[in-house]
Amino acid sequence: MLLSAAAGTALLAGCSTPPQPDDAAIPVAVTAAPVMAATAPSKDNQILMAARQFVFRARNEACLLTGTAFAVDGTIITNRHVAAGADQMDLATWDGDDFEASATLHSDSDDLARMDALAPDDTEASLATSDPTSGTKVWVAGYPEGDQLTVTGGRVLGSIPGAQFGLAGQILEISDHIEHGNSGSPLLESDGDVVGVVFAVDLASGDGLAMPASTLQSFLNESGDNLSLPCAM
Repeated sequence: MLLSAAAGTALLAGCSTPPQPDDAAIPVAVTAAPVMAATAPSKDNQILMAARQFVFRARNEACLLTGTAFAVDGTIITNRHVAAGADQMDLATWDGDDFEASATLHSDSDDLARMDALAPDDTEASLATSDPTSGTKVWVAGYPEGDQLTVTGGRVLGSIPGAQFGLAGQILEISDHIEHGNSGSPLLESDGDVVGVVFAVDLASGDGLAMPASTLQSFLNESGDNLSLPCAM
């Protein structure tokens, strides 16, 4: 599944058969060493605990795709290529609480889609007021391969034009390890604010690609009706 053969990027929605709604909840294993009472938890664990409240596993049953979605600014965000081809999306919390979301708007210029849903918890992420700079420590929170919620740490490597990937504006290159299923994952700063949305991997370098907070903010300001799109290839 390529965004552009020339650009050499791979979309990150999983292509295997997605988990079924009645599957048993997958327990989340925190792999860090046990935290002593007098020791502060690791930043990875802090980010994971916060992400549990607003990051969801996304299933596009119409196109047999799995990805990630998250709640921010009164709506739920994922990638356009994750939501394409479906009017309804099946979402699940980290502990297996399923709910449905309706796709309401796809971006014309970026790989973003908006959904409406009544989530089990009304907690949502905060959107950063500025884009991260090179060297900023960032975490990707999502469901690689449609499995359990995980967070992976890395850094912003730089900002490059999105035109080579068919997108408007600038995009972020990140060192975080990401996999299929991470499409739509929020990119989080150390304070937990969303500074980007993951959408692909650069096949040449292996670096992750994400749209910055400013692009997401512009999309959140848009209005319109959902467009009927075919399943992403």
